[in-house]
Amino acid sequence: MSYKLRFTTINSNDIYNYAGPGYGVHYCSKEERARQAQKHVDARNKRDGFFNKLEESILKDGFRNPLIIHAGFVYPSVWKNMPPYLTNQGMENVLMCMNWGGSRLWVAQKHNLDVSCVVLDFVNRFKNEPWLKTANEIRSAFTDKPTKIIMKEDRIFLEMDIHKWQDLSKSA
Repeated sequence: MSYKLRFTTINSNDIYNYAGPGYGVHYCSKEERARQAQKHVDARNKRDGFFNKLEESILKDGFRNPLIIHAGFVYPSVWKNMPPYLTNQGMENVLMCMNWGGSRLWVAQKHNLDVSCVVLDFVNRFKNEPWLKTANEIRSAFTDKPTKIIMKEDRIFLEMDIHKWQDLSKSA
């Protein structure tokens, strides 16, 4: 198993938001998942206004950092719990936000926005897009530069010094 890291822009509604609001609610209809996600968003906004602040920041200033998505591979433990409307497409055709950017993706999907993405491209779907080969090339895609990048055979880990961020709601 291997991938190439690509940088591209994708319509947010073409990406399955595994990591965002509604996390843990997958094997159900799109409508039920949307209800569960909205329930989470409403509860979080009531507590600290997080999604309202994030949405305001994105609509005003855009995205500071790309989403991290997978193209053509999903962990088997995740795939077996995905709804049929997704799995019927075949894993090679699915774009999934697994763990980096789910809240931002939720806002983008709400407004049908295009989003910049660092894609772990397992199926060469984005072969015409720039290939990020080095740590410096990966960092160049971010406004808030990752301090550590660890590439594994099936995932990428990024660490960022969030203490330098003045306001997390502006980290979109």
